[in-house]
This record gives sequence, structure tokens and C-alpha cells, in this order.
Amino acid sequence: MSFQSKLTYLSATHNQSGSMKRYVSVLTLISGVLAASSSSAALLVFNDRSAWQTAAGGAGDLFENFDSKTIDEVYGMATPVTEGFITWSVDGGSDDSWRIDAPPATFGSIPSVNGSTYVTTLAFETNSGFGDTMATFSSIRALGFDYAGASYSSTNTNITLTTSNGDTVSVEALSSGNSFVGLLYTEGETFNSLRWDALSLDANGSGQIAMGVDNVEAFSVSAVPVPAAAWLFGTGLLGLISIAKRKKA
Repeated sequence: MSFQSKLTYLSATHNQSGSMKRYVSVLTLISGVLAASSSSAALLVFNDRSAWQTAAGGAGDLFENFDSKTIDEVYGMATPVTEGFITWSVDGGSDDSWRIDAPPATFGSIPSVNGSTYVTTLAFETNSGFGDTMATFSSIRALGFDYAGASYSSTNTNITLTTSNGDTVSVEALSSGNSFVGLLYTEGETFNSLRWDALSLDANGSGQIAMGVDNVEAFSVSAVPVPAAAWLFGTGLLGLISIAKRKKA
């Protein structure tokens, strides 16, 4: 039975119990942090770095903020660029818009997360001569990063993970500020690449997305995980303790 199914079952079978209703409310709040839109029950998706780190077992053992790079470096299909633990390339074409962009920003329309060096990630649909951003790395079980979307992006971007089961996760590309996405596999799966893919098309049958990406954090397969079920149980237990204390007060 899935986690969400268990919530539904508990709510239906204990709808007369006030304490059980509070318990279900706590678990529902926990599940709301998991904004998963993938095909795999073993993949959890977060929009908060702290919650993602807690579920994964602390801070990742791999991190890259690109701040050591002080000049721009263009990457493309034939000219991949490795920075830290990540290799950036383009699948299907390139121009000079794909780059690790150091201040002052060359492409201000693709926003920086915090004003420091960042990576411009783009994806085009049906535009001849252009392609999609690819990030590759050694096998990892979790990845998270900050991002800011360009105002001219299509409504949604699709981030496709190259994994054992080919999961796809949708992330909002339009952003009034900075956002975060954290991916975590909980049943031993690993992945070694991430692809940006524009799937929202305009009236002319084309679409594009652009995002500034920074503060990329990952957990290698050697980093000991905290099982997600244990994290969920522990967080729910803290909620129950809090409820009990309030009742005694």
C-alpha cells in the first residue's frame, strides 16, 4: 500500500477519533513536502533543501556553486565542460547561450540565483539547430539545486532523469524568485544524468525554457542514507509528541 493510500485508509477508518484526525493531519503535512510527479514510488521530490537533506541523511558529500570560475566558459554538444563533479553539455545543438556565466552576467535574461557565477540551462522544442541541456556525473542517489526561471520560458519545463526506470519530474520554469528542487531515491536506485526538456509548446508548435542553476548538491552512492520511511515516521512521531504535550497543557 502506498504512503498516500495509507493516509486515505487511516482517514476513512478512524474518522470519529479526534486524536487520529490530528495524526492524519500531521502525516498529510509531511506528505505535502513530497511534491513527487514521477512514475517511481522510490523517487521523492522536494521543494525545500532542508527537508530534502533531512530525508537524505544530512548534507550531501558533493557540492558545486561554480564561484571558483571567474570567466565565462561556453559548453555545447561537441565541447562539454566539467566543473566540480558535473559535466555540462548540450544534446542536439548549441550556440553561445549555454555557458557557465561569471559576473557580470552575459545573459541577464537567464537569471542568476544569487548574483554569483551560475550555469545557464536551456531547452528547445522543435527549434532546428538547438538542443537540451545535459548534466552528467558519477552515479548518485540524490541531487538538489537552486534555480531561477527566465521570464520568456514556456510554462513548464520537464526534467528527465536518466535512471534505471527512466523517471520524469516536472518543475515550474517561471519563477518570481529563486526555487529549489531536490530528488531522492529511497530503494537503492542511482542515476547519472539530468536532462532539461521543453515540452510546453506555443501556437507555432515550438517551446523553450531557460533557467539559471546554482548550488548543486548531491549524495554519492557511498554516502550512507537514512531510509525515507524512518524519516517520515520520525517526523510524524515528533508531531504526535507535540500534540500530546498540547493536550496536557
